Amino acid sequence: HSFPHRRPTLSPVECGGTLASQLARASCWYGWHPPREDTSHLNQFIIHAALDMVEEMVWGTQHMYLKCVDKFNDFWISAFVTAGHVKLMLLHDVRNDEAIRNFFQEVYELYVRVLMNPFFKPNQPIASTFDARVKLLGRKYF
Repeated sequence: HSFPHRRPTLSPVECGGTLASQLARASCWYGWHPPREDTSHLNQFIIHAALDMVEEMVWGTQHMYLKCVDKFNDFWISAFVTAGHVKLMLLHDVRNDEAIRNFFQEVYELYVRVLMNPFFKPNQPIASTFDARVKLLGRKYF
């Protein structure tokens, strides 16, 4: 069952310690109506269940954007894997590959800027300004 007001959920996944602690505080919800409390755990479960698919696909391509890697009921999971194997995964119920690709690309550019900042310390939480910018990008594309 699909509701027109549902928006994608972004869930960065830490693998092998390559992600500097947090990327967007586990998940962000984009849209006018936030999900029910019990839905956020299901969303994270769906995204984590798709990790094996991402692991398989990442070695078969040179592209960072992996498009749709898995499907669960009415939801698709898209993924973007950085050169350092940080996995960005998006749970969504509307397929719009161009918007998703652009969203991932801009989040990746923000992430690289954070890492290049000489005052950033590895394995420390990323500043809340990063979270705010990711949420703005979510509203821009979704």
